[in-house]
Amino acid sequence: MMLSTLLGAALLQTSTPPSEPITLLVNYHSRPDDAELDWYRAQGATIKYRYSIIPTLAVIADESLIESITDRPNLHYIEEDTSYEIFDIDNTWGVEWIGGRYTLASGYNGAGIKVGVIDTGIDYNHPELASVYAGGWDFVNNDADPMDDHFHGTHVSGTIAAQEDGTGVVGVAPAVEIYALKGFSASGNGVASDLIAAVDWTTVNGMDVVNNSWGGGHTSTMRDAFDASMAAGVIHVCASGNNYGFGGVSNPARYASTYAIGAMDINGKLAPFSNRGPEVDFAAPGVDVLSANLGGGYTTASGTSMASPHACGVVALLLAHGNLVDEDGDGHLFEEVRNRMAKVAIDRGDVGRDNRFGWGVVNAPGSMVEPMFLQIGEAQAGQAVGVQATGCTPSDTVTFLHGFRPGRFDLASAGTLIGIRGPQVVRTATADAAGFAGVYLTVPGNLSGLLTYVQAIETSSNTSQVVPILVQ
Repeated sequence: MMLSTLLGAALLQTSTPPSEPITLLVNYHSRPDDAELDWYRAQGATIKYRYSIIPTLAVIADESLIESITDRPNLHYIEEDTSYEIFDIDNTWGVEWIGGRYTLASGYNGAGIKVGVIDTGIDYNHPELASVYAGGWDFVNNDADPMDDHFHGTHVSGTIAAQEDGTGVVGVAPAVEIYALKGFSASGNGVASDLIAAVDWTTVNGMDVVNNSWGGGHTSTMRDAFDASMAAGVIHVCASGNNYGFGGVSNPARYASTYAIGAMDINGKLAPFSNRGPEVDFAAPGVDVLSANLGGGYTTASGTSMASPHACGVVALLLAHGNLVDEDGDGHLFEEVRNRMAKVAIDRGDVGRDNRFGWGVVNAPGSMVEPMFLQIGEAQAGQAVGVQATGCTPSDTVTFLHGFRPGRFDLASAGTLIGIRGPQVVRTATADAAGFAGVYLTVPGNLSGLLTYVQAIETSSNTSQVVPILVQ
């Protein structure tokens, strides 16, 4: 049984007059029954929530009741409700940077995918969002009208699903269904009990992916809720936080059951406010991002809050069009989606995965099909090295590229993004019936000790991962 220091102190104050009621997250080993709820009501407490995905009650009660609660049978632990905040620092370059123009041109729009947005609500009358808004709940005011009274949730939702109508902005996945879960007030503040209820709602109501552009301190109850939601098949995409790297990645982004997204600027540099840590999975555009504003207009905003919905939109596209299968048989696609996105992410920062960009910047067009797998032998200066690609489209032409700097290259002629800046064609080959294409490349004698990068691309625009090679 675990009690916070604050709750423990409350047990010592039984002689003081009753204080203002507080909200407690009361966790049980198994789901509390109706008789347990009746016991609380008999003590004058109010049941705020009985969650579906975790065996927990959110109870509004006087502190004097805590000691009695600790004696309840089946009790696991108690936590006090915790405050959280949305992550914004206050143009559609972001959707362009991650290749959204190419996915939309190819007909990838996220149709049939349910996207939950846990935030300040949505301006569902906004022209960019009215046609994709599908409902939701207001946990702040406890009603079915999750109208935004801040702007943050509307801005986030516009990045995900603003319409491709020739005006304003366009989202990454403009044909998804958007569900607004209002867990934050007009001031941008929320509490754990409401946010856990929102996570619960997204799970019970069958959301495919959920954007969480918010964060705060840790509660075990919150972590349990996200773990249960992921196990039920919901992918939660979370902002890494705006603490300028102090304290690491924020919760819930640091949970193993979520994707943590950092923010970058238009030049591909990590935003200074973006939190760092080993939990970071990907980065996405998050500085001066133009999107929908409360009341029908548009505004720019910066923060990891703006980065997360770019990644959320890519997840929606991948779930709708990526032909993924549950390879590990665990009943959900959490790892499969992340693995696909990691293979084609645009590498930034240190070579490979790092604590700032994670696997790299999300790559929308590259994620839509299973990438080819590239293998390269040991490279010796002045000698030939074998390069082979598997998983190619039979009879398609495979082009092998190389360059000396990883990064984003917009290959407009192929309608996709390449992960090597200034790539040069070194050889082509035709894939055989088994999807194999191989070539030998001669390594120039003056490259000894240099790091070079190789990637393959098909005529069909499918790409491989980028392989770094240190020439011996």
